[in-house]
Amino acid sequence: MTCGIYKITNISNGKMYVGSSIHIERRWMCHKSYLSRHIHYNLHLQYSWNKYGESCFVFDIIEECKFDILDMKEEYWIEELKTWDREYGYNKNRYINGRKLVSSSTKEKIRLSHTGVKLSEEHKKKISKAHLGMQRPQSTGDKIGKALRGKPKSEKAKQNMSKNHADFSGENCGNAKLTWEKVAQIRKEYSPDNCPSRSLAKKYGVNKSTILSIIKNKTWKILRS
Repeated sequence: MTCGIYKITNISNGKMYVGSSIHIERRWMCHKSYLSRHIHYNLHLQYSWNKYGESCFVFDIIEECKFDILDMKEEYWIEELKTWDREYGYNKNRYINGRKLVSSSTKEKIRLSHTGVKLSEEHKKKISKAHLGMQRPQSTGDKIGKALRGKPKSEKAKQNMSKNHADFSGENCGNAKLTWEKVAQIRKEYSPDNCPSRSLAKKYGVNKSTILSIIKNKTWKILRS
């Protein structure tokens, strides 16, 4: 059982595939099995195997090494032999210091694949949810502020800004469990001794802190106690 880095070379065109394994001999058997059954995960290598045939591919061990440096060695040999480049090899990805690099051609394909694509409402909600709580770096905020400073706003933009700053407190909040009527009742019923916040929280289906915030007039401020 050999642990290390191996390569598969197409002797017809000189292109190579570099890989790593803790059991190189077994890995080679897996590659041959997948390629022979036309189910290999690397389509570029599979197409070449189909075109040139098994006899044109040679398997070699490049270097034996310990398990804990396998990834580092594989990264080194992929870069050294340039097998990430279609002109020289079959490796799909290129890594530098453990970071996957995306080629300009791949970036362009991704851009084109998204051109004109309309997102569903469900997809938009997922994106919005994923960005909740994310903080923009101060430098980014400064750049945006500088770009917008002094820029004239259209009437539509002003209307949208006004709409976005509308009051979403109290019943206007989509997740509100209470109404102004219930808030008034809570303030009326509250008593530290006879009807504490815990009892009111259980009665109205909210937590204790919500009740206390209402009593202290921190929330639902339009109704003054």
